[in-house]
Amino acid sequence: MKKPSFLERLTGSVAADEYDRVLDSKHEFGADDEQDGQYAEEDENWDNNPQDDHKPKEGELPVDMYQTNDTIVIRALVAGVSPTDLDISITRDMVTIRGLREEFQESADDNYYHRELFWGSFSRTLLLPEEVI
Repeated sequence: MKKPSFLERLTGSVAADEYDRVLDSKHEFGADDEQDGQYAEEDENWDNNPQDDHKPKEGELPVDMYQTNDTIVIRALVAGVSPTDLDISITRDMVTIRGLREEFQESADDNYYHRELFWGSFSRTLLLPEEVI
């Protein structure tokens, strides 16, 4: 089996001759189907911890950050978040915003046409463009 080209590795595509071989009904899979150790290892480790699937996902807070002559400004939409559920930590070169937006469900799940709003915990860590004192 020839080594995949850079483009094939980048896109995950299959060379045309390999595709034809896979579709060939006379081909018997087995000994000549070598797989690079790199790809075999990726296949074996694709799901290292299936228990993670049951944990609620943490959302990423969208922000705007800009700088004036003497200030770095960070704007984030945290509507619906109680101040007691919001944590902002600042270091010399980084700002982390964490919080929890609790859902007050007014209707049963099967009554929704669209559900796009994010509920639950969120966080965002931003590297500052320069150190702050």
